[in-house]
Amino acid sequence: MIKRHGQQHPEIINDSLTYIYQESTQMADLIEKLLTLSRADQMRLPLKNYNLSQSLQSIGSKFQKILPQKMELVLPPGITAVADQQTVEQIVANLLTNASKYSPANSVVTLILKQSPQQTTIQICDQGMGISFEEKKHIFERFYRSNNVRGSVAGTGLGLAIAAQLAALNQLKLTVSNNVPHGSIFSLIFENRN
Repeated sequence: MIKRHGQQHPEIINDSLTYIYQESTQMADLIEKLLTLSRADQMRLPLKNYNLSQSLQSIGSKFQKILPQKMELVLPPGITAVADQQTVEQIVANLLTNASKYSPANSVVTLILKQSPQQTTIQICDQGMGISFEEKKHIFERFYRSNNVRGSVAGTGLGLAIAAQLAALNQLKLTVSNNVPHGSIFSLIFENRN
């Protein structure tokens, strides 16, 4: 468009460059996510004991500064877990980004860590639009995007597929449930290993 009409219509140049930039950014994001999935297909993670409370506090503090929503942290100290710290942090960052993306700016996103004798659970709770029962069956599939967000919320449909695959590599369970009265709760569950 710039090549054909740029000289005769200089007013289109700025809009065209903005469009090119947005498309190339989206393409770079898609390629990075596809590479992550490809690597994860062949990856074996070194699972080690680490301070999960400290790790989540660090992530939570960073996200409190960048999310438009108010962010609450419920993180008891001294909880440890056996997993790969880097990929667990990637999962949590991905879920926090999604919670923000699908929630109003004036709502609250909550990061919770809790422990019982059987399991340790990280929960990311939002007050967004929620996920229907039918969609819950598909949200962890590659390239799945709900009809009601296609075209209105940016994304590739790969973020939750990556999170689910990284959870499986860590021998963790990733689930989604409803946040009452509205929104979603994503839970990353560590079975306590003796």
